[in-house]
Amino acid sequence: MKLLLVIEADTNDADYVTEMTEVTPETLEPLLPIFAAIKAMTVKHQADRNHHNWPNSEYANDTVESVYEGILTEEQIEFFNDYAPQGEYGIHTIKLIKVLNVESETAYL
Repeated sequence: MKLLLVIEADTNDADYVTEMTEVTPETLEPLLPIFAAIKAMTVKHQADRNHHNWPNSEYANDTVESVYEGILTEEQIEFFNDYAPQGEYGIHTIKLIKVLNVESETAYL
């Protein structure tokens, strides 16, 4: 059995990129408060279609550090970035975070 962390992000006008990484419960634990902060930011600004919850793009007006100032540390931001997908120009919005508990796997190619 293994755990897979799946993160999907918007890189540019609904161009989605996905990163899937095998994690352990020990790796997952420090990510949980980061996930909660991203979710809270998303809920807080859900009416604002122009608000980006992870502005890690060369074209972003904000930075992740400014959006999460006083909420996440620089170390937490860097740690999450190790797992987040990266588009050609960066990403601006985390759309999905989930953990899959995989009990078996069959590869066909």
